[in-house]
Amino acid sequence: MEPSGYPRSRDVLKAAEGIELEERGSPEEQETAARLREQKERLYEEGKRKLSGG
Repeated sequence: MEPSGYPRSRDVLKAAEGIELEERGSPEEQETAARLREQKERLYEEGKRKLSGG
């Protein structure tokens, strides 16, 4: 625990290592979700480039 009352980041990372998320949705839904995540990431990167003047 940090003096601020928040947990130390290494403690949070260690706790997060033990968490496993179950697969959710049908294979088609998972594929659609993956495609949408990739699209969101591309749009985010494009927006960052435009904002930075690049």
